[in-house]
Amino acid sequence: FRFSRIAVSRLAVIENAYLGIRNETLGDYHWGAISGFLKYQICKPGYRKVWEDTAQIWHPDYLSYVNEVKLACSD
Repeated sequence: FRFSRIAVSRLAVIENAYLGIRNETLGDYHWGAISGFLKYQICKPGYRKVWEDTAQIWHPDYLSYVNEVKLACSD
């Protein structure tokens, strides 16, 4: 339970950054760091499970983006 709450809060911060880069309120440099963190974490089993369990709460564009990132994971 604790892990899932932490993971959801981190994913929410990344969602805000994702929307910020789309709306041009976040710079490419910062997005590079944040997206790198996402690409690393979403490949971990715990984050994947949390992501799948909470799919209904995310912005549709962010949901699509993260699902594409997940496809690049090497299991």
